[in-house]
Amino acid sequence: MYNLSEQLASAIDYNWSDLKGSRYPQQYPYWVEQLSDRIELWLDGEKFTYLELRRDAFGAYESTRLTLFGLTERFALFVTIDKPANSANHSAETQWHLVERKSIKHLDTTVVKESGRDWLTVTAEWDGIPDRLEFPPATRYEIDADARRELFLSLRDDRFPREMAP
Repeated sequence: MYNLSEQLASAIDYNWSDLKGSRYPQQYPYWVEQLSDRIELWLDGEKFTYLELRRDAFGAYESTRLTLFGLTERFALFVTIDKPANSANHSAETQWHLVERKSIKHLDTTVVKESGRDWLTVTAEWDGIPDRLEFPPATRYEIDADARRELFLSLRDDRFPREMAP
């Protein structure tokens, strides 16, 4: 199984690869490397149980906002990167929100019909993260029904922990 660094690198390569540009050798802009280093430092010893990178346009290069949302056993991380459209050279602003998973304050589910199937999506909100997040998208077909249920149940247990016996 992948470690956190490999999980992050794989997600960035899959979702934001067009930030590398066409020059040789292809490499990510410095701010992407800084973001990866910061995540790896803060989450050292952790492993993502859920990781999603989004963009607000067809590609990361064209986007003006990129987001990263990840869950580990202990933490929820939400990062937004506002950047100029059609640019990979720098990010104008990065907002970083790292909180304990147990700080969850809202949890709900929605069933979305997509491609003739029902897909469970979760809506959650944490103290310290400004946005109410909906995940995984119904269009992420690689996340099957069992994985979606397991994700919800783990968050349910964060929201409503079992009391320890005396």
